[in-house]
Amino acid sequence: MINPSGYWFRNILTVFFLSILVGTLSLEPQARAALIFLDDFEGDGLNAVITNVVRTPTVGPAGSAGWVNPHGAPLVRVTTGPAGQEALVDVPQGSSLDYLGRLGGDFGNGIFFISWDMLVDRVNGGWGLFLIRFPRSDDPTRQDMQVLFGFLDDGRLIGFSAEPLIDHMVTFGTFQSSMRYAVAFVYDLVSHRYSVSLNGIRVVDRQPIPGYLAVDFIDKFGFDINQLMPLPDHPPQGNTYHVDNIRFVRFDPTTSIRLPMILKNF
Repeated sequence: MINPSGYWFRNILTVFFLSILVGTLSLEPQARAALIFLDDFEGDGLNAVITNVVRTPTVGPAGSAGWVNPHGAPLVRVTTGPAGQEALVDVPQGSSLDYLGRLGGDFGNGIFFISWDMLVDRVNGGWGLFLIRFPRSDDPTRQDMQVLFGFLDDGRLIGFSAEPLIDHMVTFGTFQSSMRYAVAFVYDLVSHRYSVSLNGIRVVDRQPIPGYLAVDFIDKFGFDINQLMPLPDHPPQGNTYHVDNIRFVRFDPTTSIRLPMILKNF
């Protein structure tokens, strides 16, 4: 089980290193890191309902963020969290919702760092899910996305070794309900591998990116929150998620050799 006690230290450390990388390095003639996208909900009105609302993030193109494609009765509201405003994402049984972050262009041949803060209200035995997703490899229109890794409501951290099916599900660890996690996700389109840390503890270590996901470009990312799928013996029960500080950072692949110690801390 992931120990949540490191959340505050690791979250501060993440912000500290990102400020160095994005701030200091961007002053050099060829920037080695760039903050492409940040959605921290500070620009939204407190208690505003932002379900199916196209929004402009704190950093990123206009109209490039949103909790979209609602089915059933999901509700996303801006509320107060420990670090300022955050999104309270309530997805009842029989409902689903997507989060979409558009990057404003194609990026490829790079190492990308995605992070967000996360709390799951309940571990309830159901197979409701909150999973990160990326563009598919087999869609010439570049519209389709598919899931890779995330939180299952039965308390597991899961991923997929091939096309997302129950038979391809891999368990990487467990998490606790009502505990805050700083999730750090390294998506390496140079080596075609990904790694994930929660509160500084590595739970996925350089796993191959499955073939159903594109590795030659990335133009968007997002989350799939689903309490709708009628899975046998594990029906979703509905859940509420607290989400904040969704970031996307691009590293120059030519400088990746200088980053392993920093990435280790994520």
